[in-house]
Amino acid sequence: MVRLRRIFKGAIAMNLLSMLLLSQQFPIVEAGQGRGPGGASKEYEYMIKPNIIPGARTEADRLYGFATRLLDSGAFRQAAIEFQRFVHYFPDHRLNGEAAYAVAWALFKGGEYDEALVSFRKVYISYGEEELRARALYMMAESDYQGGDFTSAMEIYGMVNDQFGNTYLGHRAAFMVGWSYLRSGRWQEASESFSSLSADNPYAASADALSEQALHGFELDEKSPLAAGLLSAYLPGAGQFYAGRKRDSLVAFLINQGFIIGGISSIYAGNIFLGVTLLSLEAGWYSGNIYSAVNGAHKNNRFVRQDFVGMLHLKYGLK
Repeated sequence: MVRLRRIFKGAIAMNLLSMLLLSQQFPIVEAGQGRGPGGASKEYEYMIKPNIIPGARTEADRLYGFATRLLDSGAFRQAAIEFQRFVHYFPDHRLNGEAAYAVAWALFKGGEYDEALVSFRKVYISYGEEELRARALYMMAESDYQGGDFTSAMEIYGMVNDQFGNTYLGHRAAFMVGWSYLRSGRWQEASESFSSLSADNPYAASADALSEQALHGFELDEKSPLAAGLLSAYLPGAGQFYAGRKRDSLVAFLINQGFIIGGISSIYAGNIFLGVTLLSLEAGWYSGNIYSAVNGAHKNNRFVRQDFVGMLHLKYGLK
């Protein structure tokens, strides 16, 4: 009996210690803390995160808290499932809208941008709280931006700026329109977009610098895909060399010349079947050589633009 009591007391002590460590690892934050009217807080990352309830008093609170801990631990898919469970089972709870937003947020943090976009749109359409709708609309644009659909992102950032222009998210959305143009390689539009920001925009200083820097995009060493294709059509490998892909150029030249010489030599030697076979195969290599040159020019341009925009992001990037 004495041994059992010792084991029981030890188990209780371990449980209390685990609860203490868990409370330190996942601190509870009051709902809405740090947000001003209309979401104007400058603590951007904190501002757009879902709200957290201050305790676990009811079954709903405990479920929300559990989903929050999953989110904080990086288990984004599981967190989205638990927040969705909360939305379904507690439709009248005061944080039902926050839970719906948290579903989309978890998907976004997990890199599932298409699904996040759909979920943020549902929040924007289904809930009436202005601050929540502002966050949801802004995150719709962020989902498109991170997913690489810069045209759609620009449109939605514009909607955020039109509807919530006097808030911090509205100012940030106006700045992000310029970044969307930059990421699209539309240097002139990017410059004009940055220069159009108002003086009270917190990103105005960076925007002024980017307005000038964006025009340097016209000076990038980009290659014409059309010229690369024509060069390789004239001489296999020449287009790849023009696009800066010297190894591909050598391979294309040797393979195509080998098949051409082999086919013609076979025909002159009287082996018509072998000659025709080799020249038929060469037709495929010749077409692939042209495609390779065009693709190489596109790759070069993509890398050059990424390096340029990456440099600007390091110097004037979002905070």
